[in-house]
Amino acid sequence: MKLRFLLLIALIFCVNAYSQYGFRPGYIEKHDGTTEDGLINLHGSGFNAKKCEFKKTEESASVVFLPEDINAYRITNSKYFVSKKVTINGIETNVFLECLISGVATIYYTS
Repeated sequence: MKLRFLLLIALIFCVNAYSQYGFRPGYIEKHDGTTEDGLINLHGSGFNAKKCEFKKTEESASVVFLPEDINAYRITNSKYFVSKKVTINGIETNVFLECLISGVATIYYTS
């Protein structure tokens, strides 16, 4: 009985954890400084660090932007990702870093 109860609780939390994924309102910032409103697919940190899946409307096809393609993207009232060139294990690469705090000292996060 305890095992079934724990399994049910685990199942409820798993369904809740995946419910955050999907297209959310936001915008992308292009290299020329202009922004474009649309919908951004919110995934886990690993996906969001590598690419931005964007579409202008619910009905339009999605476009995948890499860190080299845009300066930044933001999910409205949520996360903000900035394209930066970083060195990981001696290899220089472009990634999207989540901007946690922006000010005199800016703090970024990546998984």
